[in-house]
Amino acid sequence: MRNSSRNAPAARDARARGTAAAAPAGSAGVQSLETGLALLAAFMDLEPLPMLKTLAERAGMPPAKAHRYLASYCRMGFVERDADTGRYRLGPAALRLGLAAMNGMDAVRVARPLLAGICHQLGHSVFLAVWGATGATVVLLENARGPITLTARVGMSLPMLSSSTGLTFGAWLPRAATRALLEAELARMARLEAPGVPHSLAEAETLFREIRRRGLARATGQLNPGVNAFSAPVFDHTGQIAAVLSTLGPARSFGADWNGEPAATLRAAAAALTQSLGGPPQGVAADND
Repeated sequence: MRNSSRNAPAARDARARGTAAAAPAGSAGVQSLETGLALLAAFMDLEPLPMLKTLAERAGMPPAKAHRYLASYCRMGFVERDADTGRYRLGPAALRLGLAAMNGMDAVRVARPLLAGICHQLGHSVFLAVWGATGATVVLLENARGPITLTARVGMSLPMLSSSTGLTFGAWLPRAATRALLEAELARMARLEAPGVPHSLAEAETLFREIRRRGLARATGQLNPGVNAFSAPVFDHTGQIAAVLSTLGPARSFGADWNGEPAATLRAAAAALTQSLGGPPQGVAADND
């Protein structure tokens, strides 16, 4: 309870700042809704599957009160409770809400009507991903016709070190935005002794520099054996990475040559999207060295 009291002013201040930024002057608002949303927002700052006590402390409220809110969120599908551990995670309704917000982003809006044409031009499946709370998240997907069923799906989060999409975000995003996921994946890769992926921060940074130099990232079966993929960054008008455009296909028909047709076509398509957003061709890489 002492921790909850200590966190309460900070939580109230955070809610006040968010309300002041978004609400019209003179709006009364609904205090109970703001309190409940502070609890929901706590999921964004915590490790997956937090405990009730941790969520309550983060939101600055007593656990009993947090439990009542969580029960309602569970009934509405915004939160799920793990039956074995009693811990909580965001539910499918929260995912749909997040995707709706992502769909309103400029990069998604611009790419949506163009994705089918890019897919047809490449002859392979393509998707667009943005950076979310769980890392690289697929928001648009266009499947190519063929016998291979694409393993990606809208709402799917992709790993940072074994997918070309994640590697592209890692190469251009500031390390402050990716550090937690990067360190967690490096620890997992070390345990698995996974081939073809970085196993140390130094190896990862070397790979990121190479990706920035090429303007393209590649995966050759690290995530899905027998599947090749290329990914290219899409930059907004400030030069920051706004999204990643990716294409993938079976290795037997999808050439992984850096100068091959899939790589060149994808790079050109990503550059066209960047131009539509008013971004510079090369973007602005964060200084992570």
